[in-house]
Amino acid sequence: MNKRTILTLAALAGVAIGLQAQTPEEGFFLRDNKLSFQYNPAMVPEGGFLSVGKLESATFNNVGMGAFLYPAGDKLVTGLNEAVSAQTFLGNLKDDNRLLGDLKFNLFSWGVRKGDVFHTAEVSIRGNYGASVPKEVFAFMKLGSGEGQYDMADFRIQGQIMVEAAYGYTRRISDILSVGARAKLLLGMYGASYSVTRFNLSTTDGAYTADCEAQLELTSRKGMFLPNENGYIDFSKLSFKDMSKLPSAGGLAVDMGVVLTPAEGLTLSASVLDLGALVWYYGNAGYSEGVAKFEGLGEMTQSDLNATEVVRRLLGMGDKLIQPFRPMVARKKVRVNMIPFRAHLGAKYEMPFYRALSIGATGSYIAYPGLAWWDARLGVEVNPVKWFDVMADAGMGAFGPVWGMAVSVKMGPFCLTTSLQDGFGKKVPYTRSPLKANNRTVTIGLTYDLGR
Repeated sequence: MNKRTILTLAALAGVAIGLQAQTPEEGFFLRDNKLSFQYNPAMVPEGGFLSVGKLESATFNNVGMGAFLYPAGDKLVTGLNEAVSAQTFLGNLKDDNRLLGDLKFNLFSWGVRKGDVFHTAEVSIRGNYGASVPKEVFAFMKLGSGEGQYDMADFRIQGQIMVEAAYGYTRRISDILSVGARAKLLLGMYGASYSVTRFNLSTTDGAYTADCEAQLELTSRKGMFLPNENGYIDFSKLSFKDMSKLPSAGGLAVDMGVVLTPAEGLTLSASVLDLGALVWYYGNAGYSEGVAKFEGLGEMTQSDLNATEVVRRLLGMGDKLIQPFRPMVARKKVRVNMIPFRAHLGAKYEMPFYRALSIGATGSYIAYPGLAWWDARLGVEVNPVKWFDVMADAGMGAFGPVWGMAVSVKMGPFCLTTSLQDGFGKKVPYTRSPLKANNRTVTIGLTYDLGR
């Protein structure tokens, strides 16, 4: 192998470490895909493989950028701009506007086949994050300080990072049936959440009353926050005495799948992934509640009208309004967090007049707290020569039409795969951000065939 070839393969491997990921449609349609077991643990490649440094990223939301950006002459403005009516802006929002996402960096994946049994092993770093903002928050921002009642409960922000070690076992029962499962050990490293369970805001002409209750949960492998003299969490102080409680969470999850080939050329697939949960110990937990009221500065007299007094009173007003949101320390809080699970169905058929061509359909469902994402697609795949495979699909998703395509190119024992997933519809000018709630994903990956 000459120097140029070695450098080329090294460059491709470097790209794969930074960008590799796999979409469900890609994992199901492309032939001899070494990572198809991630779509369904009952799917097995023809031989063993090794994959290093795979990155996956997915985001889900129930409202697109079109709900926040609007054309005004030759520019874009936000929905809070006076050029956009409150009816238009608020009418495009959901009661709870949610953004959720998954991140996964696969340190390595390995697989080996022994007769009718296929074993796989993986170690990955995973994370997920999310936010939920009630429509009432935007209503208050848009409508201003006029008289009104606002219920801003269910405002939430959360995120967690964990290490996953997985072992998979697949068995070909017969020429018709294959079954598979994967067991996953989860170790939580970092976790945080802030949820507002009660927040009622009343406004009159010049007066505000806020009644709130909130929960804070925070864990860190680097140390614990300490309370100040009043019992509130002091974020400027850290203690490193409690390092014995690492990691901060533990849990289990399983993948299960079945593949049927009832007729020559026909493949049916069903799988459920990530059924499991983490048990978190939040060494840093807090709660906050109370009522804040401000009735303006109408009580000020002429003698108070100086800069020092006005500033003092404004600072006091801010301190009063923030007070109910300051978290008090609540130690030894344990919480069970379900991880988002997903389900996939697929069917494909190799055309009898041209075996290199197959058609099929897929359906996916992903369950997050408060947001379910799904899509259904029709796809076509063609493998005209041994070293080249391509597929394309289109269908409908939870928030609009979607499409995708993928290409696989083999170079000796290496296989380079790249794909694009997107949604139909207009994009935000000068960007690739969708105006609707569709998500765009670009993937590229490289695997090495270890042989049979």
